[in-house]
Amino acid sequence: MIRAQTKGSPMRNALLASAALFALSACLSGSDDSGPDPLSPGSSFAVLAIDGEAAPDGTTFELGPDDAIAGQAPCNRFMAQLSRTDAGISISPGASTRMACLDEARSEAETRFLAALPEITAASPGPEAGQVVLTDTGGATRLLLGPLAAE
Repeated sequence: MIRAQTKGSPMRNALLASAALFALSACLSGSDDSGPDPLSPGSSFAVLAIDGEAAPDGTTFELGPDDAIAGQAPCNRFMAQLSRTDAGISISPGASTRMACLDEARSEAETRFLAALPEITAASPGPEAGQVVLTDTGGATRLLLGPLAAE
């Protein structure tokens, strides 16, 4: 019968195995499965839906390098500020231009869009590539963003 020789004592082997498991668990616990930030600074999106209803064409959401938000609401330009916290995100109520909006559907969508912004508390990847879902504290989807088509 051939016996495999092992170097070191059983205690040394146990310590080495424990150290290897500890190092591996440290690597795994530090990993971030969330992937890249869905709202990375400098990104631009088309707003696809507001509170579950299709957003009017041309509605945009653009995030500057300093987390300043700007874009085109259904009728007017808007601006706000994104803040990141350990608990998620928040968006300031912001401001918008006050141009007349004669299209009733666009005007109603703008009211819902601007009201949704300060209610948003989380951002996550959407159901399709490049999409971002913005939700409130209850988990309701307030805005669905998608890739901005090249002009």
